[in-house]
Amino acid sequence: LVPCQECQEMVENWSMKHHRANVCKERKISCSFGCNFYASAKNMEDHENVCGAKSLRCEGCLRMLRKKDVGTHVCETSQTGMYFCP
Repeated sequence: LVPCQECQEMVENWSMKHHRANVCKERKISCSFGCNFYASAKNMEDHENVCGAKSLRCEGCLRMLRKKDVGTHVCETSQTGMYFCP
């Protein structure tokens, strides 16, 4: 076993390439919502929880919206008329 240079986890030497590319918590990854933010794998969940590019469904019209657009989205439903989605 040898320590990963990024996270210090002990890894079999033969699997180090796989570890650093796919498992290492310190590897840099991009936001899965496409906002071009990069962070370590261990910190990405914090970013993705607040990312403005994350998709949410409007409960009024059922349209998919980016999180950053929810506050200004106006939808129309037959039951309630026009309203700003929460």
